[in-house]
Amino acid sequence: MRIGFYLGIAITTGLLAATTVPSMTLGDEPPSQGPPSQGDDRPPPIRLSIHPAGEPRPALRYRLLPTLIDLRPGNAAVFYNKAALMWQQQADAKNDAQRASEWADMPLDKLPRAEMAVVVSRWGSVLQEVELATLREECDWQMPVRERIPYSIMLPELQELRNIARLLAAKARLGIAEGRYDDAVASLRMGYAVARHAARGPTLIHALVGIAIANIMTNQIRELSQQPDAPNLYWAFAVLPRPFIDLDRAYDYEADSIYFWHPEWREMEREGRGPAEWRRAYDQLVDAMNEIDTRESSQEHRVAVLIRAIKDYSRAKQWLVDYGRSPEAVELMTVQQVVVLYTFGTYNDLRDQMFKWSRLPYREVHEQLAAAERFHEQSARRREIVPLAHWLLPAIQAAMHAQTRNEQVFALSRTIEALRLYAAGHDGRLPKQLADITEAPVPDDPATGGPFTYRLSGDTAVLEGTLPPGLHVRYEITVAR
Repeated sequence: MRIGFYLGIAITTGLLAATTVPSMTLGDEPPSQGPPSQGDDRPPPIRLSIHPAGEPRPALRYRLLPTLIDLRPGNAAVFYNKAALMWQQQADAKNDAQRASEWADMPLDKLPRAEMAVVVSRWGSVLQEVELATLREECDWQMPVRERIPYSIMLPELQELRNIARLLAAKARLGIAEGRYDDAVASLRMGYAVARHAARGPTLIHALVGIAIANIMTNQIRELSQQPDAPNLYWAFAVLPRPFIDLDRAYDYEADSIYFWHPEWREMEREGRGPAEWRRAYDQLVDAMNEIDTRESSQEHRVAVLIRAIKDYSRAKQWLVDYGRSPEAVELMTVQQVVVLYTFGTYNDLRDQMFKWSRLPYREVHEQLAAAERFHEQSARRREIVPLAHWLLPAIQAAMHAQTRNEQVFALSRTIEALRLYAAGHDGRLPKQLADITEAPVPDDPATGGPFTYRLSGDTAVLEGTLPPGLHVRYEITVAR
């Protein structure tokens, strides 16, 4: 599968792991009713000491995305690119990005507030451009997917968006530490808008960066819920789009990316081509491997394809017969025609065996999708003469897993805010069960389709979510006194 995609998966899921379920030293677990639900291989629980908070007035006083009336015509990417250029021109950019990343996860009482204020102020002009970007109606990254090989297009803007997101998270954390909650929410609103805009790019890499940025912001809200007099953000979460990052457009692009690259390849089934046309199509197809895999020379690719064509020629002809062509018609085909038709036929077949799962809920298809990807890994190079699917098809399961995890993070955060609503109306107590909360609906776990696991033991509530095939998130929640 595509090397660049795996690199992006590693980068962004690394961010997800670092920002969603942090490792914490928490000491002994409180006693719980019933059998323990956490095994030795699960991450440590996350302890929260939340403050009760009722519904704001008006209920939607706080928003985590700009509202329609706030938006202005224009393309956000223009402002993001300007902000990125301004960022790159500063000598302190790399160092400040690293410090902002550390501050975004640092305990509030350890934050170097004066130093943070200086850094945030230094990047004020950049953040002004980002704010203008977040208030645009459109975000079109204008990737030249029809003019260049899609897999070679560099995406430097995504790295800068990650740096800007870290700075926004640090700014929000500073606002939380100083009790400037409205300012903190404003910074988070910008961050969530950046996440959505990052995901407007056509690739799954864009979507995964957007998911990672969103999780960075949500971590700050978890900190906010533990501060006295901090606003309740239940309804701010409730009105967010679901899914927050939609993968459908990226799936469509990834599925047909080779046809964005070479639109003429969609017409290979057209009748009436002569031998010379099939030779040109074959040469173009083999030459494409030089752009996809630059580790080998053009001659090496040509020889490798020729060897596979000789070895698999009979199987390719039989495949064409099995998929509806008459044996007589196949026998009349040139070698180049057989190879070209077989290449695109097997590519489309392998592609659809993975992408057919992409529109279904992850909880319903994760096992089948994992099996489809194992099959692809084992069979693509063996079945293909020109290995398009082997090199170019992305890891769908990783993307679906990341999206579902992101939705679970939002649902857990909304549930925690529902607990704060309940505590505000019940003398600071937590409910015995989630069904006792009548102030607002408690969401189900998007990863399972059922309710989150919840139990109350003394003054401590345990809230758990599970994401197949084995990821667990566990919160231990008390009410601050």
